[in-house]
Amino acid sequence: SHQPVRILEGRCLEVLANHEEPDSRLPQKGVGRALSGWQQAEEVVTVPYKGIIHFHTRMSVDARTSYAGILRVAERHGLNFMIATDHGSICGSAKLRALVKRRGLNIEIPLAAEYKTDKGDVIAAFVQEEVREHAFDELVTCVRAQGGLLLLPHPFVNHSNIDQLASKVDLIEVFSIRQTALQDEGARRLAREHGKGVYYGSDAHSTRFLAKVIVEVPRKGDLR
Repeated sequence: SHQPVRILEGRCLEVLANHEEPDSRLPQKGVGRALSGWQQAEEVVTVPYKGIIHFHTRMSVDARTSYAGILRVAERHGLNFMIATDHGSICGSAKLRALVKRRGLNIEIPLAAEYKTDKGDVIAAFVQEEVREHAFDELVTCVRAQGGLLLLPHPFVNHSNIDQLASKVDLIEVFSIRQTALQDEGARRLAREHGKGVYYGSDAHSTRFLAKVIVEVPRKGDLR
């Protein structure tokens, strides 16, 4: 019954947060030179593309998010893409992709997972197969060989050598329920210093929190 709180960051990153009250950490106005999920904002006509980045299905041992619940959220909010990032395996995203196809839904589901490396959690997205190397440098090589993208989730929670991580990933998570407002601001600063794109992460581990953060990015070709 609660209406989403609409927040516009810059010209192209939009977050819909289904909080009973607006989260004070979600900016109420633009932040200047914002970057979209995949590309820097440009003055071109684009097609809005709405989805959720960084969440866990029940394939993660600490998650209770059912596939039926995920599909209900996707249909209710008219989502175009969902990036499921289960711990240590792409199986959750692969199963979700198969279910979406079986239902005939037009929702893009890239293969993705959140891997625990020797320097902390890193998300590999748009990969073709499971990433077997979990030492950070080897994981980067493996993901690049598959044409995937590297995302740095909640950078100030359980990570070491943050600058090294930031220098090698493609996108940095600048809003996370796992971080404080100060840590979120630190993530923004980290992204600026390294010239990286940013994204808002859901990090939901249950259906109840799945739609807390929905991002809208401009569609210019494929999602990647």
